[in-house]
Amino acid sequence: SIAFQLPVSGDVSLTIHSLTGQVIYQVDKNYSAGLHNVELSKEELDYAGVLYYTLQYEGESLTKQMIIIE
Repeated sequence: SIAFQLPVSGDVSLTIHSLTGQVIYQVDKNYSAGLHNVELSKEELDYAGVLYYTLQYEGESLTKQMIIIE
């Protein structure tokens, strides 16, 4: 799962991609202010290894690494 907190409501883009840049999962959604948790199943990702996720909000972006273990 990926957790994030927003100070005010707004459009958020969440992209999960491989080391080579292949997009594995993407969602664009409007979220309200507060704490949010995006739950992803193994079937949705269908990938094992190192992945990166990027959150974009209000012109800012944050990229973090995660490891998916089978």
